[in-house]
Order: sequence, then structure tokens, then C-alpha cells
Amino acid sequence: MATKPKTQEAEVDPFATARSNFIGLGDLEGRAVLVYPTGLETDIPSTRDTSKTYDAIIADVIVLDGDEDEELGLDEIPGTIEDMRISGAVLVPQLRGALKKSRPVLGVVDKQKSRTKGNNDAVVLKGEADVVTDEIRALARKAWDVYQASQASPFDTSA
Repeated sequence: MATKPKTQEAEVDPFATARSNFIGLGDLEGRAVLVYPTGLETDIPSTRDTSKTYDAIIADVIVLDGDEDEELGLDEIPGTIEDMRISGAVLVPQLRGALKKSRPVLGVVDKQKSRTKGNNDAVVLKGEADVVTDEIRALARKAWDVYQASQASPFDTSA
């Protein structure tokens, strides 16, 4: 009885692709996200006016829907973009409160006309019941459980 020769399995590339572009929350427009603030940076010098500074939230952003996107580093959905810097007059105060309470914020990324000078639209998180559906909430709960489990320390003996 003849044996079949072993076929070589496809090699798996062990390396992540380096991203050379800046990813902002606005790149996720129309997607449901869970934003978990992990830090606050203050007094960041503005690149437009060096006499001004701004604050930014550092957050892990769990993308709950939409397509996988290699440019955004989303190999799967739900997927997490870690350590995203989020700024903006609307978002920072909202997320600062969540940072103090160590709670994630659930919403759908949208843009609206900015109330400040300039032509840029303001990025906002919409959380109204007609936007954040029960289906999105269920996805968020599952994704949050997976995220929390992935963040647990292997040395944590409290469980």
C-alpha cells in the first residue's frame, strides 16, 4: 500500500504589518464601537497654533460591526484597536468621565458640523436607542467579556 507524500502546509506569517498612517476615531464613521478609556494626556501642543494645547484620551476601541480592514489593523470583527489617541471638544469630556469610572462607552461613530472655527467636522459617539440597538448592545456585551478576559493578568489570584 503506497503512502501519500505529505503536503507542505501554508506558512503562517508571524509578523504584524506595520502601519504608517494615523488612525483616528473618524476613520470608523458609521461603525458601532465600544471605547474603553485607559489614559489621559494633557497639555499637548497644537500643531496649528503653538500657543494652544489640547487634551486627549487614550483608549482601546473595540469595533463591533462592519468589514475587516487591514489598514485599520482589524483582522476580525469584533476587533480591537489599542491605544488610540482621541481628541475633540465633544469626545474628551464624555470619555474623561468614563475614564474616572473605568467604564466603556458604547456608541456609533458619526460626524457633525463643528461648532468651533475651522472646516473640520466634529467626531461624536451617538448612543441614542434608535442608533444603538439591542443587537448592538448584545454584541457589545460579548465583545466586552472577551476583551476583559484578554486583559486579565496571569498572576491575578483574586479569582
